Amino acid sequence: MADAAVTEGLSYDDTVREFLSYLTDYRSFSPLTVRAYGIDMRMLREFLKHRPGRVPSPTEITREMIVQFGVSLRKPAPLTRRKYACISSFFGFLQDVGYAHSNPARRLPLPRVSEYVPMFLTEEMAQQLIAAADTPWTRAMVLLLLSTGIRRSEAVGITLHNVTPDDVWFGRREAILARRKALQIRTVIARRECYRRLRGGCRDTQAGAPEV
Repeated sequence: MADAAVTEGLSYDDTVREFLSYLTDYRSFSPLTVRAYGIDMRMLREFLKHRPGRVPSPTEITREMIVQFGVSLRKPAPLTRRKYACISSFFGFLQDVGYAHSNPARRLPLPRVSEYVPMFLTEEMAQQLIAAADTPWTRAMVLLLLSTGIRRSEAVGITLHNVTPDDVWFGRREAILARRKALQIRTVIARRECYRRLRGGCRDTQAGAPEV
């Protein structure tokens, strides 16, 4: 446990840098996730700087300050919740390394999230979307998104190496390896037409065709 002299002299900027390095090197978070955390912590810094007229040390930040920050955002509830989660992770890290004794962002009053009702495409709408694809690669990506429910962030990272060879089968369907956050990889089962178009599109792209 760090002594009182150390915790009182903590710098907000130094501890945030250490936190982001911890996420990158120890937790293996993806660069985009670490970047998002960094933006959240900078937004909190800018808000706090105008409260006492200076950037407070982490141990001076109170629960009330964090709630005031959340209210000031005037953002959709999911975005505010995500920023609260980032701040809570930051203080959890400070606790773990002995820089703080408590987490002021723990169990904050969360803004209510409105109920989301998903909209599904009809068969006619799906066919119109496929027909609107202007290149073989675009058509393959549309088929992939429609038939597998794969995330957009996973789809944009698909290469020929992610598509299994023709002799690898999973229940008479071909498989695609989709990269998720950090180093996580999952197997996605695709329709045969989607699979073949995807392999062809990957080959064309790697051969120098323009990527859409």
